[in-house]
Parts: sequence; C-alpha cells; structure tokens
Amino acid sequence: ELEAGKQALEAAVLTVQLGEMQYELTLQSQISEQKSIDSEKEKLDERELTLQSRERTAKLLGVEASYAEEFEKERDAIAKERAKLDAQLQDLSKRYLANLEMKEQLDAGKAELEANQKKVTEGEEALLQGKQKLLDGKKAILDAQRKLEQGEADLKDAKNQILSGEKEIQEGEQTIKEKETELADAEVTLEDGKKEWQENWEKYQDGLATFEEEVGEGEKTIQKLKDRLTSGDIPDSYLLGRNTNIGYVCFESDSAIVDGIANVFPVFFFLVAALICVTTMNRMVEEQRTQIGVLKALGYSDGKIMFKFLFYSGSAALSGAIFGYVTGTHVFPWIIWTVYGIIYCAGSIAFTFNPLLASISLAVSLLCSVGATYFSCRRELLSNASNLMRPRAPKTGKRVFLEYVPFIWKRLSFLRKVAVRNVMRYKKRFFMMVLGIGGCTALLLTGFGLKDSIAGVAEVQFSEIQFMDFAITMQNEVDHEVESDLEALRAKGLGAWLAFQETAPDLVTEKGQKNVTAVTLPSELTQEKMDTFIHLETQKGDPVRKPGKGEAVVTNQIAELLGIEAGEEIILRNSDQKEIKLRVIGVVRNHIFNYVYLDQTSWEEGFEESYSPKSIYVRMEEGHDEGELAPKLMKLNGVANVSVTRESVKRFNAMMESMNLIVLIITACAAGLAFIVLYNLTNINVTERIREIATIKVLGFYQRETALYVFRENFVLTVLGAFVGLGMGKWLHAFVMHEVKVDMVSFGVRVFAQSYAYSVLLTILFSLIVSLMMNRRLEEISMTESLKSVD
Repeated sequence: ELEAGKQALEAAVLTVQLGEMQYELTLQSQISEQKSIDSEKEKLDERELTLQSRERTAKLLGVEASYAEEFEKERDAIAKERAKLDAQLQDLSKRYLANLEMKEQLDAGKAELEANQKKVTEGEEALLQGKQKLLDGKKAILDAQRKLEQGEADLKDAKNQILSGEKEIQEGEQTIKEKETELADAEVTLEDGKKEWQENWEKYQDGLATFEEEVGEGEKTIQKLKDRLTSGDIPDSYLLGRNTNIGYVCFESDSAIVDGIANVFPVFFFLVAALICVTTMNRMVEEQRTQIGVLKALGYSDGKIMFKFLFYSGSAALSGAIFGYVTGTHVFPWIIWTVYGIIYCAGSIAFTFNPLLASISLAVSLLCSVGATYFSCRRELLSNASNLMRPRAPKTGKRVFLEYVPFIWKRLSFLRKVAVRNVMRYKKRFFMMVLGIGGCTALLLTGFGLKDSIAGVAEVQFSEIQFMDFAITMQNEVDHEVESDLEALRAKGLGAWLAFQETAPDLVTEKGQKNVTAVTLPSELTQEKMDTFIHLETQKGDPVRKPGKGEAVVTNQIAELLGIEAGEEIILRNSDQKEIKLRVIGVVRNHIFNYVYLDQTSWEEGFEESYSPKSIYVRMEEGHDEGELAPKLMKLNGVANVSVTRESVKRFNAMMESMNLIVLIITACAAGLAFIVLYNLTNINVTERIREIATIKVLGFYQRETALYVFRENFVLTVLGAFVGLGMGKWLHAFVMHEVKVDMVSFGVRVFAQSYAYSVLLTILFSLIVSLMMNRRLEEISMTESLKSVD
C-alpha cells in the first residue's frame, strides 16, 4: 500500500510539473501576443500622426474640403482598429488573470503534495524503526533460548541462572509486545497520512476539473461573441429622453404646478388691484372737488383741469407698473428658483423680458387708474364752479332690513343701530370693501388649499387607493419557488401578497395616444382579495368591480386627457404593434401614475402572449418593522428591486415641500393686498365722515368709543368679506387645481377645515392691525377745524 501511495504521489508531482510547464508556455505566448499588440498600436499611432499631418497640410493648402471624406474614412478605420486592439488587450488581460489563478492553484497543489510527501517519508521511517525493534526482540528470544539449553545441561548447578533466564525471557516478551504496539501505531499513522493525501489529491482533481470547465465555458462565450461580431448581428438600440430621468420629471412637475398657478393668480390680483385703483382715483377726484371748482372759476379749460388729474394718475400707474413688472419678473422667480435649488441642481436662473406681458400689464394699470380718473373728472366737470366749490351733500339715511325685524332691532344698542345703518348707507363702499376683503380671503384660502391638495397626494394614494407596504419587482415571473420563499417569511411579519403583471403599452383613442401602466390581474383573483390591495372607486366614491374578459378600468387623469368615459372602447397597443380592444367599465380616481386595469384572459387572448407576473404587492403584519423585513425580501432568489411604501411617501413629501414657499408667497401677497384694501377704504371712510367724527368727539365720546364707532363698521364688513371670500376661494382653488396639470400626478381638490379657519383669522388679524394704525388718524382730527362752515 505504501508503495502504491508513493507511485500515486509521484504521478501527482508529474501532473503538477506538467501544469507548471503549460503555465510557462501560456505565459510566453501571452507575452508574445502582448508584444504583437503593442507593435500594432505603435503602427496605429504612426498612421494617426500621418493622418493629422496630411489633414493639417490640406488645411494650409486650402484643399481640406476635397479630402474631408477621405480623412473621415481613414479616421474611422483607425478608430475601429484601435477598438479591436483594445478588445484584444481586454481579452488578453482576462486570460492572464485566468493563468494567474491557474498558477495559484498549481502552487497550492504543489504545497499539498510536498506535505503529503513529507508524511509518507515520516511513515516509512517509523515503519523501518518498528521492523528494527522487532528484529532486536527476536534476537533476544534466541539468546534466551540458548541460555535455557545451557541451563538444562547444568540444571543442578544453575537453578538461579535458569530463574534469571526465565525472567529475561519474560522481559523480552514484554519488549516484543511493546515493539509490536509501536509498530501498530506507526502503521495507523501511515494509514492516516495516506487518507489525508488521498483527500487532498481528490480536492486537487476537483479544482482542476472546475478550472478546466470554467475555461471551456469562457472560450465558448468568447467564440459566441466572435461569431456574433463576424455575423453582423447588431444589438438592440434604445433612445432615452430626459423625461426618463426622475429628477427632471419631478422638477417638471413642480414647474407645472407653478405654471398652473401663474395662469390664474395674476388675473385675480389684477381684478382686486383694479378695484383699489378705481376706488382710490374716484375718491381723489371727489376730495379735489373744491379745487376743480376754483380752477374752473379762474378760467381753466376742462381739458387742462382733466390733464392735471390724468397726469397724476397716469404717472403713478406707469411707475407702479414698471416697478411691479421688474419685481415680478426678477424677485419672485429668483426666490422660487433659490428654494428649488435646495432640492434640485439646475444651474443659474436666466431672466427674460416679455414685451407682450409688459404691454398688457401697463395697459391694464393705465386703464384702471387713468380710466377711473377720466370718468370721475368728467362727471365733476359737468357741474358749474359754484356747485363744485360747495361740499357734496351727504347721502340720506334709509331704513335697513333689520328695522323690519323688531325682535332683533329692539335688542340692538343705539351705537350698533348707527353702525348697521352706516354699513348699508354707503353701498359703494360696502360692496368694494366686501369684494376687496373677499378677494384677499380667497387668495389665502387658495394658497392653503394648494398645499392641502398637493402635499397630501402620496398619503391619499397609499392609504385610500393602493394598500401595500412593499412593491417587489422580480427578474423572472413568480413561480412556486418564489411563493414558497414568501410563505417562509410569514414568521418574520409578512402578511398577504398579490402577484400580477405590470407592462407599459400605449393607450390609443380617437383623441390621441398615451403611454400608460397596464396592471394585468390574475383571472383567479377574487374581488375581496383585490380590495385588500387595490380599491377601485369613481370620483364620487362609487365602487368599481374587477374587470373581466374584454373589460378595462381606467384612472381619471388619463381618461380626462384622452376624453374616455365609462362604456366606451379603448385600444391597448404593445411594443410589437399588436392591439386589443377593451370596453371601459369605470373611470376610477388615482393620484400617482396612469393605470389601466385588465384581466389575464384579455391579455393572453388579445396579445397572444403568455401571462408573466413579475410584480408583487406585499402587506406586513402589524407590530413589525419594515427595516427588518425589507432586507430579507431583497435576499430572495430572483428579486430585482424592493420599494418600501413609507420611504416613497417620505420622498414624495420632501419634493412637495417646495409648496410651502408658494403658499408663503401667496400669503404675503394676499396680506399686502388686504392691507392696501383695508387701509384705503378705511382712510376713505374716515375722510368722508370727518365732520361726523368731529361732532361725536364734541358730544363727549372718549377716544375708545370714537374708534369703536368708526371701526365697528370695518370689522362687520371684514367678517362679511371674509365669509364671502371663502366661497370665492373655494371656486378659485378648484379652478387653479384644474389648471395645474402634471403628467404622472393627479391632484384632488381638497381643502382642510383648518385652512378655512386660518384664512378667516388672518383676514381679521389684518383688519385689526389696520384699525390700530388708523387710530392715530382719529386722534389727530381737530374738532374746531373740522366743524368750520364752508358755505
């Protein structure tokens, strides 16, 4: 056995030596090939330098155009040869690495053989030592027997020697037994060494077989690639636009929101500003009534008098329009762009001048201010000088509606009755203040409503429409192995799951076509199980059943875009230009992405393709953490991606944080507008009633009572305007949301209760601040000067 082991060991050593020789030969071949490739690259460099020299010469001689095509062909040929050499270098590098791995394996096998050789040598030495000890034992036995024979001849005289010989024989036998035991141990050690050597030899053989198999597969792959290159088989090409970039799509969505708001708010601001301009210019002309009469009495023509007022209002409108246009086209865009710069990296902003927009802004400003001044002056200039120099008679008081309701009117105090009559007495101021304050409240409510409708889209999508904690995308279709793996994770918190097919065909109608996400549900899926993952309902809240054969369910945004209604037929077209016709059984609400739901049978029979579910919705049991289950799902065989719903909602909400800036800008503009309206109309109210206010001060009203007498009416009108503005704001918010169009996101029209409360409270707060500012004006009214007769 030992001899056989030695022979096998020698054969293994010979094999290793042959492997080393093969490695050396392969290495020499690779070095030669490397030199050949370097030589070819040097030739290419020389050709390229020659080409550049020829091209430069042609350019200097002025004949570059004649040889341009030839230069281009030569440059393409050089590029192709260089690419070919690079590919050869890459292949050589791979083979060199493979040879290094083979060298490492040969060195490891050699080390193992040397270790085995050492063990065999040690076993041989131990065996020789055991044999020598056995021979010594046998010799001792022979000596003892000889001594015994001699002792028998002289038995009588050598009893003691016989006894001594017997003792020596026993000791010799003991020694033989010990030597035999040592020999047996040596034989066991040798046997263990043989077994270990055999195991190492088998490992070496297995590694060598694996190496040869991998080399063979690599050579097959290289040959396939070579065959594909030589056969002219061109790989598929895909043209991807910037719309496939998630950052660009999100930025475009945010820009679309601002664009939709910009289509509505300027018009509303213009209307409120026009109301303020008309009121202010009208009041300015009425305050200058006496001056107009004096100028007319001095002989100034109506045209010169009117030009004085038109020049004042026109210059104010012109300067205000220029300031407003510069501010609106630079300050607001810069603020929005700066805040978006925190989320996106979009470079620096470029400001543009729009002549049409500037002309419209200027024309509207001049029309409001100059037009109101013209009609007011024209009405006043119809009177003669003597009438103009006398103050206009105050409006007569009339009975109000509450006076016909005795059980309310009798319970009002005197000052409150006066306030009610004054509110209804100046009807123009009443409507202007209600409309002005209502407009401010409407702007505030629209700003808050924008955030309510946009910022909460993700929560609504994944809490009312789609119910899943994870969305899994598989590399291959879901089979029994994947189902078994999912079932095994139930102990880790995994609950129900739904596998379905998700593709991206085109939805074709008479109004156009649009790419959508087609969700193909399995035929055996029950309505009850579908509702636990996907809830289909119309915008009014009516439930929609699971589509059957030849039926489809379409989400609201794509239906609105292509004019699809329930009962109509649609066409789905796949990448192979195959089409199927489906009848729409319902248009359901959805906020993120555009979906078309259909049945497995409709897909298989329509496109003549097999059903291939590669998407899975997973729900998690309560009391478990997504962070623990997500890595386990990702480690499953065949999983390409795992999306955590909660993280997706967080990312979407983070992108929608930019809406806070828009709400802040709208709130600031509405606040400024509210201050202007309140201050302007309150100032007009005080100016018109200055003699009345002086009179009640003479009658003994304290400062606080005088302020309440005047500002109580403003407060009542502010409250009325605020509640009117809630209705206007609800309509304006719905209109703005209709204008906000984002391709992959559909925003609902939602305004929370706190937004209504904030809008009313802020409007009232603005009114109180203006009242405190105007209180100083009341203190400065001189009773003696105000009550002097002007007749």
